[in-house]
Amino acid sequence: MLSLKPAAETLGVSLADVATQIRQAFYGEEVQRLPRENGDVRVMVRYPEAERESLAAFEDVRIRTPDGRLVPLLAVAEVEVGLATRRITRRNGERVVTVNATVEPESLGEINRAVKEGFVPELLAMYPGLRVLKGGSQEAEAEFFSEIAALYTIALFVIYALIAVAFRSYSLPLLIM
Repeated sequence: MLSLKPAAETLGVSLADVATQIRQAFYGEEVQRLPRENGDVRVMVRYPEAERESLAAFEDVRIRTPDGRLVPLLAVAEVEVGLATRRITRRNGERVVTVNATVEPESLGEINRAVKEGFVPELLAMYPGLRVLKGGSQEAEAEFFSEIAALYTIALFVIYALIAVAFRSYSLPLLIM
């Protein structure tokens, strides 16, 4: 995580400038596209691979100020190293955080009840727009039961229709069923 030091303001450097220049140094900046038969080839300018492999390279990064001077990154910003998500997962266009656990099948109901009654209300209070979705075997089970309900309704209608045809009556099948 980056945070600006007071010296950055006096030099006219913003957090966006620092972040952009670090991205350009390590990821690269596209300077040209060359058209080829199988698609365009991007020409990227960035630090050599040896200088991008370790976090120690941050100490050597230079940030260009608006007046063209190069100043060390650590003179204008504090760098805090931490864990980050490796990728952003989306489901139906919304961000999703997946929580996985391996549990014994007989304790699944107790765990679900504890999570639903204790953990989820606290999260919903902290994050009002949060939606909790079931996945994995629970999602498959819920889908299975919804399909069974739909098929059960169709089966009852077919049975009613067959009995109504056999007895030539609309009310007698209801009495039998």
